[in-house]
Amino acid sequence: MGRHTAARPSGPSGSILIIVITLVLLSGGGFLVFRGLQPEAAASAPVPKSTFGLSPDGVGDPVAGPVPLIGAGGKPRKPGPASADPAQRAQIPFGPLPDNHLVIPAIGVETTLDPLGVAGDGSLLLPRDVSQVTYWTGSSPIYAPDGGILVAGHVDNANQGEGALYWMHTLYPGDAVYLTQGGVVTRWKITRMERFVKQALPEWAFQGAGGPRELHIVTCGGEVVKDAQGRGTYLENVVVTAVPF
Repeated sequence: MGRHTAARPSGPSGSILIIVITLVLLSGGGFLVFRGLQPEAAASAPVPKSTFGLSPDGVGDPVAGPVPLIGAGGKPRKPGPASADPAQRAQIPFGPLPDNHLVIPAIGVETTLDPLGVAGDGSLLLPRDVSQVTYWTGSSPIYAPDGGILVAGHVDNANQGEGALYWMHTLYPGDAVYLTQGGVVTRWKITRMERFVKQALPEWAFQGAGGPRELHIVTCGGEVVKDAQGRGTYLENVVVTAVPF
């Protein structure tokens, strides 16, 4: 797939363009395009059948008790869709949490966080390996009491297959997410699932420090369309938002 690069916004109408995944954010309401370049044969990537947006107070904590500890990590099941039956959706990690990881038990995800920021040419870097996800270094620190954290990853790749976030569209309100970095463990519950097709997006997705404490997980989806260079690219964004519990 080549290196993932993105031009960082330089003003109120800046944009982030990622060759394999494109994020465009304009201030004053925001405009986001999140695209994954795919070969001609691809037809589409999965998107949620329905979206939701709930108040954190309206979503119960998925588990009780102390936050899990950092350890060697468990043996998660093979990633797959979250069960529609709440009783069948795992919410507890499959063992101690490995450091610098994103863990989503309900879909069997336990993947490495690759903290990436801006290169010397002003580009935003993303992992080459679709089994990994980026922890955007412009995020609020993981130990901070407020501010947003952004995690982004591929839905799939023609050569590598399904990405770490391929099954994200099947998550439900209240599903647990665990994020670890630098020996710190945080846990979150999902409150929103949204789709965007070149539409206005509030600045919360890239808010960084300040503002409410939220975790935003972004991947691509939807139909494959042609970009300005005639290459296949995903049309939509799938964005999950979670809050601490």
